[in-house]
Amino acid sequence: MQPNEVINQLIARFESLFPRLVFKSLRRLAPPHRGEMPFNVALCTSPANSLREAQLGCIVLQTGYRDETERAVRRLTRWRKSAPDDGLVPSLLAPYLDKTSRTLCQDAQIAYLDLEGNLYLEIPDLFLLIDRDVSRPPVVSERVIQPFEGKAERVARVLISEPGKTWNMRELAAKSQVSLGMASMVTGVLEQMGAVVKSRKGVALFDPSALVDAWVGAYQISRNPFQVYRGTSTSFSVKDLVMLASTHWALTLWSGAAAVLNEVMPDERIAFYWAGDITELAARLHLNRDEGELAVFIFQPADQSLLWDARELTDGVRVVNPLQLYLDLASGDEIELEIARRVRSSLLSW
Repeated sequence: MQPNEVINQLIARFESLFPRLVFKSLRRLAPPHRGEMPFNVALCTSPANSLREAQLGCIVLQTGYRDETERAVRRLTRWRKSAPDDGLVPSLLAPYLDKTSRTLCQDAQIAYLDLEGNLYLEIPDLFLLIDRDVSRPPVVSERVIQPFEGKAERVARVLISEPGKTWNMRELAAKSQVSLGMASMVTGVLEQMGAVVKSRKGVALFDPSALVDAWVGAYQISRNPFQVYRGTSTSFSVKDLVMLASTHWALTLWSGAAAVLNEVMPDERIAFYWAGDITELAARLHLNRDEGELAVFIFQPADQSLLWDARELTDGVRVVNPLQLYLDLASGDEIELEIARRVRSSLLSW
């Protein structure tokens, strides 16, 4: 369901969905830019026979499926930690949130409401919880495409690699190595986000910053399978990777940042992507599971596009492209987030 349809149905059916609440107002907000509020709408409501109003800043979901809900909850949690108190309660608005998704929101103290009448809101002096266990019919239509998952994210990579170019859709699909249908669907979703503009001339990136911010909100490096091995600094080094392969690997996380920012590389750990078999690589590098002061994090790229445009530095050392490096770091802890900010400030223009 498209976000505008979700919003329109909420307005039309609010009284029947939430008879104990009073609909005050709803403002549609401009697509968020970097550093701005992530919300699509601002909803004002209050309990019947009460003067206590609640101002909900809502991200509008297309499905409410668990993976989409998880991404939105992470995004709102990060926003709540860094944003000033502007009176808006971080919330989700969805066609339907199942019990698992609703529990996820409640555990994170993220308010929600859906078109089945489910509601959760907890603020000072006001607690509202409505659970409606409905029987959902089988989903017949295809799953709504997510622009930052699997092959779909290749389209975003190509668009942001040439931010000033207007693309013919067939040309974009070919460059992205995806079907024409997927390219069209992905750019349609990105258009709704305010990140691209589609016209008779083609499709062009409108706001790189909005695209990157949305991507960060949806991305987790843990989606790439990884294994952790141990080794010693005398038995293993980056030069060993250079000797083994030319384009099948690239440094990431702190290791990649240290290389491109000319900072001191942590001597107790290293992280890189490897496109081949991890177990075989570990054997060739004489790595093990238990012994050695060096922690070796080996990631397998969930899609080959993660290694597109990797930078080759001196002596054959490879680092993922700056955007991928930023995405990987920004999905980490506070220390990695700080490194991510330096990467964005130094290597990205958005």
